[in-house]
Amino acid sequence: MVGRRADGERRATNPHFAFLDPLSKGYAVLEASRDELRVTYRSPESVIVPASPMRTLQRFRVLPDRPAIELV
Repeated sequence: MVGRRADGERRATNPHFAFLDPLSKGYAVLEASRDELRVTYRSPESVIVPASPMRTLQRFRVLPDRPAIELV
């Protein structure tokens, strides 16, 4: 199951997801400071090509006085 249907089903079972991309491989970078927590999801453009350029899939932040995820 891929694409929008799978995304919708995952969100239905866990509405706390702020970002889903089950087709991309990659990692998340977390940066924490007193002012905010930032999360950047990164993925290679190709998992087949060695040393493929990386791309940013999504960025989020959470502020200390606002417990909500914001798109950056």
